[in-house]
Amino acid sequence: MGIPLFAYYIRNWVTLQIAFSISTLPLICYFWFLPSSPRWLALRRREEEALKILNQMAKINRKPKPNRLELMTILKSCKDERILNQSNITALQSILQAFKNIGNGYVSIVRNGELRKRSFLIWFLFISVTLVYYGLSFDTALITRDPFILVFLGGLMELPGYTIAMPLATKWGRKPTVASSFFITGVVCLIFVLSPQNYETIRIVFAMIGKLFISSAFAVIYLLGAELYPTSERATGLSCAVLMGRIGSISAPYIVDLTRPVYSNFPTIIFSATSILAGLVTFFLPETKDTELLDSIRSLENQVINES
Repeated sequence: MGIPLFAYYIRNWVTLQIAFSISTLPLICYFWFLPSSPRWLALRRREEEALKILNQMAKINRKPKPNRLELMTILKSCKDERILNQSNITALQSILQAFKNIGNGYVSIVRNGELRKRSFLIWFLFISVTLVYYGLSFDTALITRDPFILVFLGGLMELPGYTIAMPLATKWGRKPTVASSFFITGVVCLIFVLSPQNYETIRIVFAMIGKLFISSAFAVIYLLGAELYPTSERATGLSCAVLMGRIGSISAPYIVDLTRPVYSNFPTIIFSATSILAGLVTFFLPETKDTELLDSIRSLENQVINES
């Protein structure tokens, strides 16, 4: 909602871009305030730090303080075979080893058959959700002569979109929430296409409903994507999925600008078809609700063997 406010008062695009950039600087503070994952710390033999964070979590959630001995036993049982003993290596060797581990991480998510399948599917979903999300933002801004109001309404729709997404994902499941959000977005876009051009208010209402549900899909897909990967590959897998999602966001303005002159509703038809296809693809992913997060690729392979 802040974007149209900035753009309304700052009409020079260079100054506007600088204003957007400056407004994100406070996010650097997250580096000091957000804790690391206890599992990630345990995998790197930093059990004391993991235990401290777990105690803080119990305190914030008003839960009994966990037994130290039992927790330390569990934390020390976690291991990552790629993490080497770096006590006797130089800083340069440590940096090179870190880059090597990053490279191995990207290779590992496509080397394993199950991870490769999950990666390709979640990549498509990230491309789809960013394409439709940003595509609707660009496309619907052209419905009326006042794009500032429409962009503001689009941002406003994200509030209920994000608010309802997580309770539904917690109660109903990740897959049904993502799939239904995609399907509803696709159907709403079709209704938008079929609405007469002179019914501007009705078209705006359906456009905003589409923005609401694609925002819900955007929120839950990050949760689903993170839970699909074992802890040792989670950061690499999710970051790669987010990177692939940039293909959708980059393509969105070109789809709107190049296809709209051919037929005014052509972009919306593309976004509708993409949403429905993404909803179908979601069903090929496993449900992660109420499932134990895996620690390593080996544990994932064991799970696949047990389920087969």
